[in-house]
Amino acid sequence: MNTINRTVLFVAALGLSTLAVANGSVLIEPSDLAEEISNGAVIIDLRENGAEKEISILPGSVTSPFSGWRGPSDNPGLVLSESRASKLFGDLGIRPGDRIILATGGGGNSTFGAAARAFWDLKSFGFGDVGILHGGVAAYQAAALPFADSYLSRQPKVLSLSFDTSFYAPKIDLLEVVQANQSTQLLDARPIAWHEGKKWHPASLTPGTLGSSKVLDYSKFFVTQDSSRLKTMDEIEALLDASNVQPNNISFCEAGWWSAGNWFIISQLNGYENSRLYAEGRVEWSRNELPQVNVPTQKELEELKKKSD
Repeated sequence: MNTINRTVLFVAALGLSTLAVANGSVLIEPSDLAEEISNGAVIIDLRENGAEKEISILPGSVTSPFSGWRGPSDNPGLVLSESRASKLFGDLGIRPGDRIILATGGGGNSTFGAAARAFWDLKSFGFGDVGILHGGVAAYQAAALPFADSYLSRQPKVLSLSFDTSFYAPKIDLLEVVQANQSTQLLDARPIAWHEGKKWHPASLTPGTLGSSKVLDYSKFFVTQDSSRLKTMDEIEALLDASNVQPNNISFCEAGWWSAGNWFIISQLNGYENSRLYAEGRVEWSRNELPQVNVPTQKELEELKKKSD
């Protein structure tokens, strides 16, 4: 498999076989966080506000709940506008060139997807030096590392950011793949039941998936369903090989969360630089009534709704 120009090291932490990147660039172990902070890294805590968050503040961190990065309820995966991104990141007191590390609670693999989507957002707006705290706050706490008493208050900055489309696949690109049977590989990050049209996001008009897409279940990359720690790189590469993941690919899910995790793993860890993300996902796709497969009949849909109630 292809790899980005860095060495992958295997380490043991919390009794689990995990991976870390030698230069500490994209996946940061809790034990390395103090050194990152001493070198000037800014930690962004993406957790939603709450009592647990207030007693587990990471050193060197600012708070920015991930809900503030998301789109409206009818299109939660909507890409940040340039003006909104400039305000959001400027208010955090960060700018391109800063070393940024993203942290979530880490209590389940979906939290890694949130960090990966925030990573994608920052990279798409010119922040080139971004990493994710591997395992989130849960892993940091399990390592018995010290917490801080309060969040940092950084001086806001006036930014004028531009969106880099290199990592982004808009719906028109996917429509061309679906209709013209192009060689670009469409990777459905959702579990098989979602791909088969048996589960769906509440904001999606109908269940289903995109034609010619194949399942690359995001949850399979984690040591357990309740963990946001990734399997070893050997295991990850085996999963990618088994799914015959191609260098030219687009990941999607319902709203650009799980698929951002796949994009991160495929592009940042595995080194397939032509990987892109359909950020808005199938919620937008279904609401635009674009072509889908595995769409249940009205009768089947009513039965599925009864089962989910």
